[in-house]
Amino acid sequence: MSREIEFRAWESSTGQMLSWLVLITQLNLNNILFRPEKFSLKLMQYTELKDKNKQTYCQDDIVRYKGRNYRLIKGTYKFELLGFKEPLQDDQSDFFSEGAYLEGEIVGNIHEHKHLLEGCAEE
Repeated sequence: MSREIEFRAWESSTGQMLSWLVLITQLNLNNILFRPEKFSLKLMQYTELKDKNKQTYCQDDIVRYKGRNYRLIKGTYKFELLGFKEPLQDDQSDFFSEGAYLEGEIVGNIHEHKHLLEGCAEE
């Protein structure tokens, strides 16, 4: 089974989020992946999983689940509860393995929506 691997990128010098289409058409993706020091980009990988609104989860997304904000921090499976030092469930990977992601809602990302983190102490 294969899937297309997609990324987005935060360009810190301009404060813009670059889509996958921009990365593969306007920029040389090989340079970005293999010579990242030449760019002011933070690459984030998409998962193939979707939230309750059919939006695809991506690294550094902020997800609202059961009244709390969580941040997707490692590719597909690791979430961090913002402002708390407890896991989402018994194991942080349960969010995906138990299907809870179907009830989550992407509300932003840590680069463009920092106001969603106000009052939360990041780990």
